[in-house]
Amino acid sequence: MDLLGPSLGDLFNFCGNRFSLKTTLMLGLQMLERLEVMHAMPLIHRDIKPCNILMGINDSSHILHLVDLGLGKRVVSTESQEHIEYTTGNQMTGTAYYASNNAHLGNELSRRDDLESLGYLLIHFLRGSLPWKKIGAQMKEERDHKIQEIKLSKSTIELTKDCPKEIYDFMKYSRDLGFKEAPDFVYLKYLLNTLADKNIIDIHDR
Repeated sequence: MDLLGPSLGDLFNFCGNRFSLKTTLMLGLQMLERLEVMHAMPLIHRDIKPCNILMGINDSSHILHLVDLGLGKRVVSTESQEHIEYTTGNQMTGTAYYASNNAHLGNELSRRDDLESLGYLLIHFLRGSLPWKKIGAQMKEERDHKIQEIKLSKSTIELTKDCPKEIYDFMKYSRDLGFKEAPDFVYLKYLLNTLADKNIIDIHDR
C-alpha cells in the first residue's frame, strides 16, 4: 500500500474549515474521475467522506486517492451483467453526515448515492459546513436520526442555498438518478468545468 499524505479532512481544518472555489472544483473533478473508474468496475464506495480521501506525497502531492473500501460493494454481476435488486428496510450504510437520503431511509445503495455524498462534500467545502453540523446528541443513534430528519426536510434548493447554480444542478442530477442508472460523468464534469470558466479559474493548473 502506498504511503499517502493528509486527508481532505485534515487539509480542510488546516485551511480554516473552508476551501476556495478553485480548490473545491479541482478536488471535485478528481473525485469524479476516481468514482468513474470505480463505477466502471462496477463497484460503489458507500462511504464518501473527507477522511477517506487522501492526497499523495512529494511529486504526487496534488493527486487525490480514494481509500477505505471496507463498505464497497459490487452493483453489477461480472457473470450475468445484472444489476443488484432494489431492497428496503436495510440498516444505514456509511457516515450519517455525508450519507445519501437513500442510506438514511435504509434503501439499497447504488452509484447515484456515491454522487450524492460527493455533492454534500462540495457544499461542505464551499460553505464551511452543512445544515446539520451543530447537532447536540449524546448517543450516535440519536445524532444520526436528527441528521436524517434535517437532511430529508431540505429540498435541493434549500440545501444549495448560496452555492453556484452548477452545484444545485449537480445535487439535483444525483438525487434524481435512477437506481440502476449509470451516471453521466461527462455531464457532471461539464458542470464543474463550466463553473470554473464562469469564474475565470484555471482548474487544470495544479
